[in-house]
Amino acid sequence: FPGENRATSSAAVAITRQRNEAALYESEARFTQAFEHSSVGVGFIGSDGRMFKVNRAMCDILGYHSDELVGQNYNDLTHVEDRERSDAYVARLKRGEIESFQHEKRYIHKSGRTVWAILSVSMVRGERGQPMYAVAQVLDISAMRLAEDERNLIFDYSLDLLCLAGIDGAFKQLNPAWSRVLGWERSELLGRPYLELVHPEDLVATLAAGERLRSGVPVIEFENRYRGKNGSYRLLSWNSFPLPDAGVTLAVVRDVTARNAAERERREIEERLRESQKMESLGALAGGIAHDFNNILAVILGNVSLAERALERGVAVGDKLKQIEIAGQRAVDLVQQIMAFSRRQPQQLRV
Repeated sequence: FPGENRATSSAAVAITRQRNEAALYESEARFTQAFEHSSVGVGFIGSDGRMFKVNRAMCDILGYHSDELVGQNYNDLTHVEDRERSDAYVARLKRGEIESFQHEKRYIHKSGRTVWAILSVSMVRGERGQPMYAVAQVLDISAMRLAEDERNLIFDYSLDLLCLAGIDGAFKQLNPAWSRVLGWERSELLGRPYLELVHPEDLVATLAAGERLRSGVPVIEFENRYRGKNGSYRLLSWNSFPLPDAGVTLAVVRDVTARNAAERERREIEERLRESQKMESLGALAGGIAHDFNNILAVILGNVSLAERALERGVAVGDKLKQIEIAGQRAVDLVQQIMAFSRRQPQQLRV
């Protein structure tokens, strides 16, 4: 039955075609869904450099409606300082020297502000390898760059000395405060082991602090002397934090030379004040002692004079001698008080 076979064959072809069309439709629907709802900006760019299809994210990133972007040359949206580099990449892509490229670049938003982005571009080619159109993917990193710029501002303008050092002890990053405090240019310190400038008398303690950092323990308020370019030493206070995942140590360092000198001067002033107060106390004590000794001597000498007269008349002098003994004992007590004041061990005095 030839006619029946032909009909069956035609039906099979039709069914296959319908399935293929359904699969193609489903594939296109999935692509459209992914294209429109992607968080990354996507644009198709023709060989003339003009965009002929963009998704919603690309519109949001650049601030334009899709109707405004379609037909625009990508260079018109590129920051003027980045155009030459973008053109060079595109030229290499068209010549087949590279299959794709990625780099950080700036776009100009419709409002005029700069948009920082990571651009990834690949070329779609025809059967003979001829370039047909490019697919550009744009990831907006403006917020990240802003945060990075803010961190850099804090790093650059901090009055404290900030640094990153590798596990080998060499400086990897330094802020300008190092030059201001120590006089070294940053280029002279980068890559240099931080131990080279430590005062020899502080080297052992600094090595011990480094061991604690290598074991993952932060080192807080560690002080050592550090040599400046002019040969003098500054006293530095280190707060260091190991970052093992990054393989570096972050240090926040403060110059405490002036503070230490002021503290030393304050202690000297306080010591001089204590000495002055002690001398005043000694002066007052000496005046009191002199007065008491005058009274004691008056008693002793007076009773000696009375005893001499009594002896001339043959009168007993026992009571006079007793008064002299009492006065002498008062003198002994007074001397013991003086020695106690001077914090010496009193000797046993006898009269």
